[in-house]
Amino acid sequence: MTTDLEQIISGIKTSYNRSNLRDVDMEALASKRTPEQKLGCLLQAAPEESNNQYRINFDPMQNTFLNKLVSGSVIGKKINIDAKDFFKGVIFLDYLTNVIFGDYAVIDEVYQLAKELEKVDKNLDPTLKLIVKYSGMHYFQQFRKEIILKDLINVEDKNKGDIGRRYRAGHRRTNYQKDASENRSEYGAYSATLCQVSPIYESIGSKIYSFLTNDTVKEKICEAKSTYEVKAAVFVDSILEVLTDTEMRTEVEATIKKGDYYKSSMLAIASLSKEVNTAAFDNYVGGMIKKKTRNS
Repeated sequence: MTTDLEQIISGIKTSYNRSNLRDVDMEALASKRTPEQKLGCLLQAAPEESNNQYRINFDPMQNTFLNKLVSGSVIGKKINIDAKDFFKGVIFLDYLTNVIFGDYAVIDEVYQLAKELEKVDKNLDPTLKLIVKYSGMHYFQQFRKEIILKDLINVEDKNKGDIGRRYRAGHRRTNYQKDASENRSEYGAYSATLCQVSPIYESIGSKIYSFLTNDTVKEKICEAKSTYEVKAAVFVDSILEVLTDTEMRTEVEATIKKGDYYKSSMLAIASLSKEVNTAAFDNYVGGMIKKKTRNS
């Protein structure tokens, strides 16, 4: 009888050791997750930014992508971006308008620019690089004094802290550790490691990861804890594609490497605005038109 009881107790202990979450090697589990899966888990748990149903132009994955990452205010605007840049471009515009500027004037301006390009060639649409450069000019016009004096703090002061406040509000709202659905919230910081990511969200993670070009951004985006940190990382990556000043690029990359997504985005747009001017922008547009003409 005693022997049978000892065997039962031993079996219980063995089962406990196999199943208790406290005994799971989280680092080992995390190392097996791909960047695409980590991004997918985050977005799967995060609340939606919009809830539109696109019946004609987008498949279910693309529909979910837009609803998770783009606000209804942005997606409701007239947006004209070269097809290959569309999904990365709308994230860039969402962050630019909802965090940096707090209004949507730049989207209207880009739409007018698209109409002008169409007069030259009906198949010529604004590329993301063109939109990024234009955004740098728009930012400079708004904060020229602070940029010239290299005083990023006063950019915040001029807005009475509104830029940071908009970012923090979005970060809190979309933080997956706080807003995760009930069956995942108990895992806290391990949500991205333990969650069962659905194929559609893994596809969204793959899509995001595929259009990133900067190695530092690709490394850090997997550590994001909110949709707004993901947006900030995509925003920074978009700017680093056109930013040429080596010193400024290094500073932006060093900041995002520390995990400060917001500060990195502020440094990126301020650095870009100092580098972009009207002549450079006109040259870029002229180059687009010449390239299109040669290929026609």
